[in-house]
Amino acid sequence: MRGLLLGFSVLFYGCANTDDGGSDRVAAKIERPSSVTAGRSFLRVLDSTVLDEPSEHPIVAPSGMAVLSNGDLLIADASEGLLHRYSRDGRFAGVIGRRGDGPGEFRTPAYPFAGEDGSIYVVDLAKSQVVVFERDYSFKRTITFPAVSRIDQVAIDRANRFWVLGNARDSKDDRVLTVADSNGKAISAFIPIARLLPHGSTDSLLWASSRRPSIAVGDSLVYVVSSLVDSIWTIEQTSLRLSARSLGHPMYRDPVPPTAQVQSRTDHRRWLESNILIANVASVANFAIVGYSAGLYLNQSNTLASLVAGDRIVYLDSVPPIITSTSEAFVQLATDGSGRHTLFRFSLVGR
Repeated sequence: MRGLLLGFSVLFYGCANTDDGGSDRVAAKIERPSSVTAGRSFLRVLDSTVLDEPSEHPIVAPSGMAVLSNGDLLIADASEGLLHRYSRDGRFAGVIGRRGDGPGEFRTPAYPFAGEDGSIYVVDLAKSQVVVFERDYSFKRTITFPAVSRIDQVAIDRANRFWVLGNARDSKDDRVLTVADSNGKAISAFIPIARLLPHGSTDSLLWASSRRPSIAVGDSLVYVVSSLVDSIWTIEQTSLRLSARSLGHPMYRDPVPPTAQVQSRTDHRRWLESNILIANVASVANFAIVGYSAGLYLNQSNTLASLVAGDRIVYLDSVPPIITSTSEAFVQLATDGSGRHTLFRFSLVGR
């Protein structure tokens, strides 16, 4: 599984970088997609599982989810300070960790994911570190990232490199994506903060309060999106080549005029509530699903998504935002009116 978001608020200094945030070999120009198609039939539901939540361990504030190779489901709970574990058939199987500052304990757990060796990684947003567990869920180690001061989200690729979204510790470095080795040492960095803001805007506390990037790792590509802009960045894992382009969603609107700074909280809230915002990205193979949340003024349910397949972008307006993935399916955790949680698995039609 690669990358996830559940409506939760996610350096290599010797490398020459351009203003676009990539290496000197990269032109990170954002372009309109070459093919944009409206569609409803690109995903099909494979199955659904209702989770059997015990009263003593309810899912309160889900902040990330992972489906392991053995079928176990892990749900991070920021409110409870632990991970809920469920079996493949939805039965409660226990918890992992607890709130605290000791080994294997969390302050704000989020975004669990698994490595190629079966190790389980959990981001602790409050501590800006990753807690690692063995296959049997026993504590293994803690990883910190010296080049990053605040972590938004972390993913891992097949080479056991970490892709870390978050602010650089060096105040002169405004890039928000750091690639690090298995011990947390920075290798390279990409994407200036300015690219995550609406066109013509400059960074401010108002924008920072609603800027939520998300990352997903595919077979050979890495995808990055951010809540405030309708763009997607793609990085080739082998060459670290970066490219970026507009998703071109017809419901997205930059502030008008383009140079507007949205100075007041009222203007900022009005823009958020009358727009669509990107919620997350997930990937299966080298296909990506970008999920959107619709503003209050748009009279739309949160069922907007875009499928990115090479140079083709397809709008999916009849499926919920997908929040994570396995090697074979996109996965979503949904809540009904009674607060009951159900796990849905989707596959691509005609893949």
